[in-house]
Amino acid sequence: MPMQLLERLNCAQLPMDIDEDDDIEKCRVLRAARLIEADIPPVLHLRGRTSYAGHATVMCVTASGKAAAGTRSRALAGLAGLAGLADNFPRTVKSVEPSRKPAPGD
Repeated sequence: MPMQLLERLNCAQLPMDIDEDDDIEKCRVLRAARLIEADIPPVLHLRGRTSYAGHATVMCVTASGKAAAGTRSRALAGLAGLAGLADNFPRTVKSVEPSRKPAPGD
């Protein structure tokens, strides 16, 4: 997921070279969203497979990228805190029958 890479880049010593095609593709997405500044190598199409002609170089995470990474980190931390709340609730739910209105004459 590109946002996981953004979080890693936000904490990394930049500039950084990225060699894996999957990560280069994520960098391309992050750059298009203006969350990072990066040089992306040209795309090669060989025998039905897409690859990159070299490595990507990430120069920096933009202010928008830092904000997005921080928002996601805070959201994930909140979800982790909510996971502990599940222990406070019963694991089974009792079935409750809907109330029945008395029929006329009952």
